[in-house]
Amino acid sequence: MPSNKYNQKFNFNKILHSRLFLAIGVAVLILVSVALSKEVVRRYAVNREINQLKKDVGDLEKRNAELADLIQYINTEDFQEKEARTKLGLAKPGEKVIVIPDIPEQQTVEGTNNLPANLEEMSNPQRWWNYFFSQ
Repeated sequence: MPSNKYNQKFNFNKILHSRLFLAIGVAVLILVSVALSKEVVRRYAVNREINQLKKDVGDLEKRNAELADLIQYINTEDFQEKEARTKLGLAKPGEKVIVIPDIPEQQTVEGTNNLPANLEEMSNPQRWWNYFFSQ
């Protein structure tokens, strides 16, 4: 048989040991590794978000339970009576309502001309001096 390059046997061993096959294999391995690492990072982010959402659901359920308890308390007669007394000034028959006015925060000290209106502005030694020597 004549030796023709088209008629030669296909040698897999030679192809497997060639540098081109090695370069293609390394490139495919790198591409697969990059895709895998991206998937791992994405999965980690999704799991973290799922955990945060579970925590948020727990917080919202707790808040919902607190609001349900508050609604249940607001619907009681005790609360309604308390609100009617404090905000509306209502009273039961036979009761008398007494209103105590608020005392202003800053009062002037009567009988002293040199004391400031607010004693908190004075230091402690000044207060003692004024206590013993001011009339």
